[in-house]
Amino acid sequence: MSANLVNIIFGMKIRQARTEANMSLTEFAAACDLSPSYVTEIEKGRKYPRADKIMRIAEVMAKAMMISSPSAWMLRWPTWKPRWLRPHSNVFHLRSLAWSQVIW
Repeated sequence: MSANLVNIIFGMKIRQARTEANMSLTEFAAACDLSPSYVTEIEKGRKYPRADKIMRIAEVMAKAMMISSPSAWMLRWPTWKPRWLRPHSNVFHLRSLAWSQVIW
């Protein structure tokens, strides 16, 4: 995959996440300590941010998504499961559960 295509896809995903979190461009830029024009360049695929800026963007997005819809945030992460739903090699794990947690 070419670098230009990666930039475009990354920018599209940033814009998609920002709009789903109901954040304006200026709100998002201020929360990330970036200029609105730089965020626009990222979203259009013209720029690719450094790792520290990507971390800031991810932190802001995580907070925004948790605030806007906690249940939707959990559904976005398919690897997240309650402890009692995770597969275990130990069959005796069920003994540690409360009866209300066991789904028959």
